[in-house]
Amino acid sequence: MVEKISALTFRVSNMKVSVQFYRDVLGMELLYGGETAGFSSLRAKYPESAILNLEEGNTVTQWGRLIFYVADVDEVWRHLKERGFDPPQPQNASWGERYFHMRDPDGHELSFARPLKEILSSAISMALTVEMQNTGDPGLQREVVATIEHVLADRPGNWRVSIVGSQANDKWEMKITGPNAFERSYTLEGTVGEHRPEMIRVLLGKLVPR
Repeated sequence: MVEKISALTFRVSNMKVSVQFYRDVLGMELLYGGETAGFSSLRAKYPESAILNLEEGNTVTQWGRLIFYVADVDEVWRHLKERGFDPPQPQNASWGERYFHMRDPDGHELSFARPLKEILSSAISMALTVEMQNTGDPGLQREVVATIEHVLADRPGNWRVSIVGSQANDKWEMKITGPNAFERSYTLEGTVGEHRPEMIRVLLGKLVPR
């Protein structure tokens, strides 16, 4: 009887484009072949994961869907948006997963998902409050909040981050409080790019211990 699924093979029209997508964008490990090969094999980071084979040839789509389990569905969605893709917003499904779908360069449908019960159990172990005032663009505020939530997601305990802007200049005052009387303050200077989510991600990584 069947013990496990060992591999799945996709037909792809351009091996270079497909390898770059699965290896460089999705972070899979290249086991065999490569950009100039006619056949390549990749695998997700866990050794027990099934192998994804890519075979150059005539592609066939609308056959079904390949589902990837990821640590953070929303972070993967943001990563793909930053790389120029346009996947639909993640949503919570009635069958108990948070997920979104998108297509690879050849039109194969992919799903990125995580069980809702795992997301809930992770949230129970920590609580986070993010407050932003006088910081302008609502879209930028949402990106900053999402960045802070991602950085602090694996820190246990209760955390609070407040960012207050000024009408007089482009400085934001950031204050972080956490368990065991943890407290840090930092002035985010807009003139040197410290209002950008990616800069705030780096700064939080330095300010908040694991």
